[in-house]
Amino acid sequence: MEERATLGLALSIRSAFYTRDYLGIALVGEIRNTAGNTVQLTDWVLELPVQKLALAGGPPRGGGLYPGAPWWPAPPMLIEARRLAVGAVFFYAPHEWNNALPENPLQGRLRAAIFPDKVIESDVEIRGLPAITETEHLARRSTQPSSREGLNREGPTFWQGPPS
Repeated sequence: MEERATLGLALSIRSAFYTRDYLGIALVGEIRNTAGNTVQLTDWVLELPVQKLALAGGPPRGGGLYPGAPWWPAPPMLIEARRLAVGAVFFYAPHEWNNALPENPLQGRLRAAIFPDKVIESDVEIRGLPAITETEHLARRSTQPSSREGLNREGPTFWQGPPS
């Protein structure tokens, strides 16, 4: 995914996905600050030009979603000098999407505003992540071997105490 650098700052996206389970878009990326000064990130904006949308970002409400990196705090946040900051940011989807991306993949651009008047950005390609329904979760769980079966073709299982 394309990145653009501004005065010692660069933003790049490692992965971008839409999740129906959380009705939003998660982006995992990194900010490189090679400058000698700590900077303040003041805003996250995900621009979706085809949909004519600009979504504000931050950490998701609640818990349970782990995209492979820790959530960045809600802006404003500091990016220390000569550091690499790895993290994730979340954008709630519009209700009109009805639990699906309007197109897959969806093209966009992540923009991070830096105080007082700079912007770093990266192009993103967002793909839909299949939802796991409660029924699917229970079905998968029922096909897994009992914890008392020990080793099997699926790999090791662990004893979880005496049966109740």
